[in-house]
Amino acid sequence: MTQPNWQKLDPNNLPEVSGVYAFLWRKQWLYLGRSVNLKQTLSSDPWPFKIAKSLDDAELLWIEAEDHGRMESKLKRLVRVKWQGVSENAQASSQLRCELPEHSRFEPTPMLARSLTHV
Repeated sequence: MTQPNWQKLDPNNLPEVSGVYAFLWRKQWLYLGRSVNLKQTLSSDPWPFKIAKSLDDAELLWIEAEDHGRMESKLKRLVRVKWQGVSENAQASSQLRCELPEHSRFEPTPMLARSLTHV
């Protein structure tokens, strides 16, 4: 697969095109997203975009693509995204939460406390 032709994304001059956007920070891909209209999507300041803008040395990048879903899938296989955020359900409900998977539920074990003088 050839290397994608990433372009710098200027937060003050967002393009009105369909495409994929990504955030690169300290040589690590943080987030990869897609949009039918980059300007409309990123103007609403989604939380991954806010975080990327707040990092001094983060690179905001984008690629124009008519089939942004297919392009996003190809890019996810090409780059290793370190942080992709939360699931679609949590984003839709605007509630960020962390839960253990069903199979890892456990009963808490009581612990004994010692005084610091016996260390």
